[in-house]
Amino acid sequence: MVLNSLNVPSPAQPEPSPAPAAAPAAKRVSMVAPLVAPISLGKEAPSEMADDALKSEGQLKKEKLKAASNECTEITPYMFVSGEDVAKDREALRTNGVTHIVNASNINLPNYFESDPSLDYLSLKLFDDKSQEISWFFLQVVAYIDACRRAGGK
Repeated sequence: MVLNSLNVPSPAQPEPSPAPAAAPAAKRVSMVAPLVAPISLGKEAPSEMADDALKSEGQLKKEKLKAASNECTEITPYMFVSGEDVAKDREALRTNGVTHIVNASNINLPNYFESDPSLDYLSLKLFDDKSQEISWFFLQVVAYIDACRRAGGK
């Protein structure tokens, strides 16, 4: 078995099968495995990964959300996912043609443009916690998104 510098089996090299017993006159052949590059664990440097190991799950989550908070990611031609920074940026919403907003955290975040007649909100009062039961809201959200799509909204 070939191990890379992280002592992880290399997927490129299968584990060799046991060699059959060689006949006395048979010539022995030795095989040399090529060097295997270390597996990349992402863009983070080892010191950043060590720093992350010292942080709580909540701290890591906050940092990831903060880093993605100004992104408006198109999932389909009529559906986007974004964070609070986009939700409160009227120009970003206009630029992306957003007409309907599912605010899944209306306990913590207001509907920033609720008085704007060109925007429609579905407000859910969910806690941002892994123990929060969200399946109760699936049908309501799917129906809202489907109605938005059928109306030509985003």
